[in-house]
Amino acid sequence: MKICMIVYSYYISDSRVRREAEALVERGDEVEVFCLKHHDQEMNKIRLNGVTVHRIQTRKINEKGPLKYLFKLIRFV
Repeated sequence: MKICMIVYSYYISDSRVRREAEALVERGDEVEVFCLKHHDQEMNKIRLNGVTVHRIQTRKINEKGPLKYLFKLIRFV
């Protein structure tokens, strides 16, 4: 089965998402994750432990206010 996971977090530091994605790969599924990338990351598409990871947008840690955060979240999706 092909599975797509979309997360508004950093794949490497989100152990919850990583564990789930890697468990699905172990089960035999094909998993692609779309997530945030750090400002200094150049590669937008990598493969880690069988999971294809697409880093598609950077995020400021201290976004100013809930509306700014909501706008970034909507833009991400």
